[in-house]
Amino acid sequence: MSSRTLIIGDVHGCSRELQRLIRNVQPTEIYLVGDLFTKGPDPAGVWRLIQEYDMKAVMGNHDAWLLKIMDGEVRPKPKHRRVVDILNRKCEGWVDWTRALPLFREVQNFILVHAGLHPSGELAQTTEEMALLMRHWPIGKLSAPHWHSLYSGEKGVIFGHDAKGGLVYVRRDGQPYLIGLDTGCVYGKKLTGYMLETDELYQVSAAQVYQPIYCF
Repeated sequence: MSSRTLIIGDVHGCSRELQRLIRNVQPTEIYLVGDLFTKGPDPAGVWRLIQEYDMKAVMGNHDAWLLKIMDGEVRPKPKHRRVVDILNRKCEGWVDWTRALPLFREVQNFILVHAGLHPSGELAQTTEEMALLMRHWPIGKLSAPHWHSLYSGEKGVIFGHDAKGGLVYVRRDGQPYLIGLDTGCVYGKKLTGYMLETDELYQVSAAQVYQPIYCF
């Protein structure tokens, strides 16, 4: 069987949609762009699928937040405590696996990151805050352009984190270059995956609205 590498946008606990996307596409390798367990209905189901398909991922801001809760660095809200309690009860090994997630991965001709890269494309200039939280450049300035509209790096980037911005697909010199995959599944929209070898986008619709408003 030829390689079929699927990169999937923000899952946010939506295990049913994740399973359906995988069954539809039949990938041989799966990467997730972070924000794996929070907000949605079934963090334990997402963990089971991660284990079953030996998925790889990059760290998302929500994943980092769960680790801060586990380390006692922040006081969790009830919604975050629920997720941590479920994962601790049902998902052996989730903490060590999540703690080992990198901020970036290089996969074929792309860099995978949860939120964004420094517009130069230099990883050395990309801070943890940029990798986990950036949507605009300069970071934190909501009236500023999206970082990816200014990006000039050599490698293409696949990212998530921006459900409001939705799907991004930009080509350069005839090749796919910038791909944003957060299409708001947990808000009742779609879960999106991108197949590297065939340059194809795949989507499944959310079964329902799991969280009605866009918030952390």
